[in-house]
Amino acid sequence: MTGRIEVEAELAILAGKRLRARRERRTEYLTLQLPELWVGAPPRISTGPDLAPRDGVVRGIAAGQGQVTGRVRIIADIGTDELLPGEVLVCATTDPSWAAAFPLACAVVIDVGGVMSHGAIVAREFGIPCVINTRTGTRELATGDLVTVDGTAGTVTLLERAVSV
Repeated sequence: MTGRIEVEAELAILAGKRLRARRERRTEYLTLQLPELWVGAPPRISTGPDLAPRDGVVRGIAAGQGQVTGRVRIIADIGTDELLPGEVLVCATTDPSWAAAFPLACAVVIDVGGVMSHGAIVAREFGIPCVINTRTGTRELATGDLVTVDGTAGTVTLLERAVSV
């Protein structure tokens, strides 16, 4: 009986190590930016905005009509990051787990997708402006930036950079 208890204890330790390793791998994966096509490892996402919009406009596909001005909130992981009511949700991509955040957003800006993508469809269901397939919106914009999202034209106009603290 003692042998069985020891084996079960050892298995529990191994399972804990495996879980920690998987969490670390997931955290690492969140730092990757996946281009449409690549050879080898995809490039890493740098922290903060590394690309300033050349003319102050981030362009994408018009996916949800309307125009609104608000502050940006870059969200990498909807499970750990928090969107505040009235903010512009800016993210790389969405899946059904993101749907609960949409009613809080005044607009949605998504790096990857098209008009039939999950994020675009949910934005239209909630009647909020959406610009999708910006490709670099999460890098060109920063949390706190003041922008105007025009979901009819497919543009996000930078009005004011966030104040660095």
